[in-house]
Amino acid sequence: VKTVCDDVLTLEKMQRRQFNFSLNPFDPRELCTLFLESEAAKVRARGIDLSIVMEIDPDIEDKLDSKTSAGTAGFEVIGDGCHLRQVPINFLSNAGKFTSPGGSVSCTLKLQKVDPEPLPRFCVV
Repeated sequence: VKTVCDDVLTLEKMQRRQFNFSLNPFDPRELCTLFLESEAAKVRARGIDLSIVMEIDPDIEDKLDSKTSAGTAGFEVIGDGCHLRQVPINFLSNAGKFTSPGGSVSCTLKLQKVDPEPLPRFCVV
């Protein structure tokens, strides 16, 4: 119930343009792994065949694994990991609710490069 209330409050803040993103460095691979562990077990417990594939561009994987001479990350992804995590969690949660036992769900998570030219310099949500 608390999660639903938090989601409603977040939507209200977004509609009033008072929502603040929490931008921090995060590893998208860990974000996906954490959500997989929590939601996949629930879906499978309902007798649903679940297939999850994570496709990561090799160049991005190399950069995420790189370290500086000081041992810190050589490449960081900055974003609101908490709210980004909610997208695949909600997807799997809904798939589990609306798929009959014995059914199947397939989820592919892709981390790939995009051409920066067509992207806007900023986005207002």
